[in-house]
Amino acid sequence: MKTYVVRLADGETVEVSVKPEGDDLILSYDDVVHRLDLRRLPGAMMHMLVDGRSSYDAVVEWAGDDNDPFDGRVNVLVRDQVYALDVLDHRRVRMRDAVGSDDETSVGSVHAPMPGKVLRFLVEPGDRVVAGQGLVVVEAMKMENELTAAGDGQIEALHADVGSNVEKGALLVSVNALGDV
Repeated sequence: MKTYVVRLADGETVEVSVKPEGDDLILSYDDVVHRLDLRRLPGAMMHMLVDGRSSYDAVVEWAGDDNDPFDGRVNVLVRDQVYALDVLDHRRVRMRDAVGSDDETSVGSVHAPMPGKVLRFLVEPGDRVVAGQGLVVVEAMKMENELTAAGDGQIEALHADVGSNVEKGALLVSVNALGDV
């Protein structure tokens, strides 16, 4: 079973568990449980049979990684309604929450989400970046984690050395809004 934190477009957050069972997925959240039979159709189309009764065709566009396509931003079109979701496992929630704003000119100073080692920076001071662009790669718990920009801006400073060990919460990269540089 895998658990995700789903952030809806309105900011509401729901914890959802997904468990494969045969060809189906058992989806549970709050006190609700559904059995989903998902079938991929050509392109980004999917057919969903929910609890053996309700049938839906959906267009699903996601920006997750190849190993876990449900881990990231997902747009789902069902019956002429688009649902914008952010579906993250708990590790990625901690990483995203580590990206914070220090003041009104900052669009995403990046802090270490947990103790780790700085493997490489993907930017240099003065570089312009866009939201979602990789800034620094940190190894934590034997995994490489790419930390990204929260918004468009310009790199103000790098606050660690490649190869250095950092504590949880350590400031790694400062990013200023483009209008403030």
